[in-house]
Amino acid sequence: MKDYSNAVLFYKKAATIREGSASRDEAELATNYNNTAVAYSWMNDASNALQYYEKALNIREKLLPVNDLVLATNCTSIAAQYNLLKQYTKAIQFYKKSIAISESSSATANLDLATNYNNIGNVYTSIDDKSNALHYHQKALAIRKQSLPSDDLTLASTYNNIASVYFDMEDYTSAISFYAEAATIRERSPSRDELNLATNYNNLAVAYNAIEDRQQALKYYKKAVAIREKKLSSNDPLLVPLYSGIASIYSSMEDKTSAIEWYEKSLRIQETLPSPNHQSMAIMYYNTARAYEDLKNLSAAISNAERSLVIARLAFSSDLSKIKLYEDLVERLRKEQ
Repeated sequence: MKDYSNAVLFYKKAATIREGSASRDEAELATNYNNTAVAYSWMNDASNALQYYEKALNIREKLLPVNDLVLATNCTSIAAQYNLLKQYTKAIQFYKKSIAISESSSATANLDLATNYNNIGNVYTSIDDKSNALHYHQKALAIRKQSLPSDDLTLASTYNNIASVYFDMEDYTSAISFYAEAATIRERSPSRDELNLATNYNNLAVAYNAIEDRQQALKYYKKAVAIREKKLSSNDPLLVPLYSGIASIYSSMEDKTSAIEWYEKSLRIQETLPSPNHQSMAIMYYNTARAYEDLKNLSAAISNAERSLVIARLAFSSDLSKIKLYEDLVERLRKEQ
């Protein structure tokens, strides 16, 4: 029924009875606490979930062997709540406890261990510890490659995680290699999510652009666009970075006409958004104005320059030094008219 509030209420009543009973079974009380924690977690109440997971663990650590996988699961649950609370040091501590138990247990399910490696890798990413993030994501990949079919989407996610860390380390060649592996798996998986594949293509485009391979960047941006335009509404914000990225590449290739086409596609969407990024919009109108200027279309150049100035004033408020760039463009273009 998913009535978690009532579930918590009755789990607590059961726990109160067990706590007051002289003949209580401690293992059942621990299970009761764990169930309460699970219900709280479904309610997105991480603080209360954490409290009850820890009460369960305190009992279980007294009752169970040190390598019992129930302890590992309990520690993983605690780590997940600390992660939600952004207490990353504590999250790492409990993921490591869970991993240590799993690694010492002969009954360990390899894929569960891989999940924990992945989880701790994500936490290390959250604290910008790239080396440890990479280390644990690679450990997760090693297990998953042995245990899963080659077209399993979990593998694609793992390759993507590794690629993202390499990208953050500015090792763009390695990032491209792992993003490409992820894309290949998604392309051949019958259960793929098309929008995830589009994101994968976008990531490849950004990485190729970082190494100034504009042709490959353009190729993958357009593959991402082809999917998102089919799956999303015509004014979806997810189209904005793709259109903007394509425009930027065409501009760097001196194809001003194509750059304008894609800048304007991006700006049309941004103008409809309730909370647009004014700084980005100001820059884009500025670039569009410059492109029109290069094409000797002064009327369009002035129109876009004036719009860039209006938006720059929204973006930069009282920072006159930043606004001056836009004012100077408008003034210069008007003089050329």
